[in-house]
Amino acid sequence: FFSFARDKERKAGTKFVWPGMDRELWGNRRLRAIAFMYFCVKLLRYAFLFWLPYYMTRELRYRPEDAGYSSAIFEFVGFGGVLLAGYTSERVGSGKRLWVASTMMFGLALLCVVYPHVSAMSTWVNLAMIGLIGAFTFGPDTLMAGPATQEAVPPEKVGGAAGMVNGIGSLGQILSPLVVNILSERFGWGTLFAMLGMMAMVGGMVLAMEMRQHWRVAREEA
Repeated sequence: FFSFARDKERKAGTKFVWPGMDRELWGNRRLRAIAFMYFCVKLLRYAFLFWLPYYMTRELRYRPEDAGYSSAIFEFVGFGGVLLAGYTSERVGSGKRLWVASTMMFGLALLCVVYPHVSAMSTWVNLAMIGLIGAFTFGPDTLMAGPATQEAVPPEKVGGAAGMVNGIGSLGQILSPLVVNILSERFGWGTLFAMLGMMAMVGGMVLAMEMRQHWRVAREEA
């Protein structure tokens, strides 16, 4: 990386501003929407990543080794969701990345709510649902943290924007084990999955509202 990667030249007269103090970044409506959505999807992503084997051993009575191998489907198929999201966003146009991500988030919300009701039907149903949840999680995750964030700001602000989005998203990652532990122990796994579905729904709605605002402004300017 040191040998081959090169930074682009900074614009003449452009000064470095610490991202936490950059008013231009915090005043960017689209970037705020992406960051909020990323908080939601990272909370959900790490809830599944770390707690899915525990759910399968405790609720579905899987052996620990079987639960470990089965839960790997979440990331394995999730990789396919990244490719699907990227390809679809390029096909419909880069300006509609938020539309692609919000649609996948709505699908993810439905999958989260349905999952605890069908996961015990059979091993294959469980694996299929885990794979779909992974695909619909990793797709919008990568799309928003990557190209959507880069396109929301000028080139000289991309590093700060990426730090802002990932930093806010990491708050969701930090809160994830606390949320899972409290809800699953006090209210049951069904309530937990319903809450995760609600998080996905809210994240999708925030992106959809930002996309609607963008289209409204574009029509008025036209």
